[in-house]
Amino acid sequence: MRSSDERHETEAGGELVHALLDEALAAAPEAADAPAVSDSGGTWTYRQTDVYAHAFAHWLRARGVAPGDRVVVQLPSRRELVGMFYGTSRCGAVFVPLNPAMKEFHLASVLADADPVLVIAPDPRSAG
Repeated sequence: MRSSDERHETEAGGELVHALLDEALAAAPEAADAPAVSDSGGTWTYRQTDVYAHAFAHWLRARGVAPGDRVVVQLPSRRELVGMFYGTSRCGAVFVPLNPAMKEFHLASVLADADPVLVIAPDPRSAG
């Protein structure tokens, strides 16, 4: 069995998207501290994005997420979303981003179609 840090391949022989980040860091280690993703809260370097992705992948695996599973993420656009995207790929799972403003009847339909093993969304109790 391969470690989670090795490059994963799909059944069709293609690479998973987290390999892009791995390859960028391997090809230009001096660029690891260059800005990679920004939001209103700040900027992450490629290295910080990779560290977050690894931590998120570990968090997903600890919750039983396995290759091929779908993970729905319904959060505002923030840099953490990029780390979640790469971390989900690192698990071999499918990242299913949803618009936080999606109406409940649309959400129910999408969730039924996606059949996710995990849904990550804001806690409604923390709203205003």
